[in-house]
Amino acid sequence: MKKQNRAEGTPAQMTAPAAPMAPKPRKKHKHLVRILIALGIVLALLVLFVVPKLFQKPVYPSVNVAAAIKGNVQTSLDTSGIVKSEEVKTYFSPVNATIQELNVREGDPVSEGDKLVVFDLTDLEDKNKEAELQQAASQYGYQDSVQKSREGSADLNDAKANLDTLDQQIREKKDEITRIQDAMNADAIEFQQELEDWKNEQQQEAQSTPVPTATPDPADPNATPVPTPVPTQSPASEMPTYTADAKLQARLESANSELAELQAKKSEYEAKKSSAEASILTGNAASQLKANNELTKLSGLSVEELLEKGREGISADFSGVVTKVSAQQGGPTTQGGELFTISSNKDVVLEINVSKYDLEKIAVGQKAVITMVGKEYTGEVTRINRMASVNEKGTPVVAAEVKFDNPDENIYLGVEAKVSVQGDSAENVVLVPAEAINTGTDGTFCYVVVDGKIAKRMVTTGISSDEYIEVKEGINEGDQVITSVTVNMQEGMQVNPVDENAGAAGAAGAGTDAAQADAAGAVQE
Repeated sequence: MKKQNRAEGTPAQMTAPAAPMAPKPRKKHKHLVRILIALGIVLALLVLFVVPKLFQKPVYPSVNVAAAIKGNVQTSLDTSGIVKSEEVKTYFSPVNATIQELNVREGDPVSEGDKLVVFDLTDLEDKNKEAELQQAASQYGYQDSVQKSREGSADLNDAKANLDTLDQQIREKKDEITRIQDAMNADAIEFQQELEDWKNEQQQEAQSTPVPTATPDPADPNATPVPTPVPTQSPASEMPTYTADAKLQARLESANSELAELQAKKSEYEAKKSSAEASILTGNAASQLKANNELTKLSGLSVEELLEKGREGISADFSGVVTKVSAQQGGPTTQGGELFTISSNKDVVLEINVSKYDLEKIAVGQKAVITMVGKEYTGEVTRINRMASVNEKGTPVVAAEVKFDNPDENIYLGVEAKVSVQGDSAENVVLVPAEAINTGTDGTFCYVVVDGKIAKRMVTTGISSDEYIEVKEGINEGDQVITSVTVNMQEGMQVNPVDENAGAAGAAGAGTDAAQADAAGAVQE
């Protein structure tokens, strides 16, 4: 019965078996654990990534810098050129003969006094008699051509000068004629207006003249009416006539006459200019005349003198190199015929071309070091052309010559050689790397690093070499100049300076002072 009563008890007693529902608080505990784990992960991430940044120093952009140093600097022009001789002589045959011996070839070195050509004088006398007449004719032609060329040059200069003056005078005379014609046209316009006024006046007078009327006689109505008299009008003014201004007409005729004379003179000078240009010798004609001149010098020799010249043969007048051979052993040669050319290797220059950007680096009298075939020679700038020419790339260049001080037998004509022309120099001055100098709209400046920030310094530069530039004002020794300038740089920007010489100096164990000393030494060299 007790068991039954327990089963049938009150509702409160019947809810007692619900005790097994306790797992609900366990779910809340698990949720709390998950939240704590998530918070722990977030906290760990903060510790790993955020907290270190709070204590980390800011990272600034790095820039390459170099310390301004004191040292010596010298400008130099390094280029190359072609070795050429200043003394060149072409030898001509003194006789009509056969070349028995020809002891030279192109490129052979020769010494002063070496006998280079021996002539075969067989039948020389008959051949020379015929040549005398030809040489006389050539001499007259040569003298005439030279004289005409000189006169042509003078006439050309005179014609050019007078043509310029005449062109100016013709322009002025045409302007004067235009002014006179404008004045005459103004008079004609004024007369036309006066004529129109007169016509209008005549028309008005005609309209205002009264028409005569007839009045009947009151005493005799049948009588013929008597016309009423019309008041007498003043006689009409005469029609004006045009008369050109005599002074203007005379001035116009005179100006036209003078213009015709000036144009006639211009035509004369233009014809004179054309004639002069035609008579001036070209380069090839001048070379031909030079050869003819040699013929002329020899044409006065007698047969005996020619034979003597033939027996002497041809010897070198100076030491040098044979640069051209026109004759052939066993072949004939005529009097005045070209034989060979010798270029001195004792009077030698290096011919160089200088661009407009390097002209300020070179001057007559500057010393130079020439390197050719592994050997160095000293030299001096002796000539700078005052007129530019265009090279194969179409760039204007100025020719200059550096004379060898100490040429020797190792000189090769026509080869390329390097040269370093030594320019102005300065000693114990402030120097910065060339790449640290910048140019802007406000002038030349450097960026420097002061207390970790970029500052802009306007500078005045002086002498420069390939690597260093002298700074006269704006930079002091030891200033950290920026050598890696970018468009993003601004004054006041915080940067991390990196000394570009520190690595090399550290590897050598010498420190910053040693690096600066090495740099200064490099400039001095």
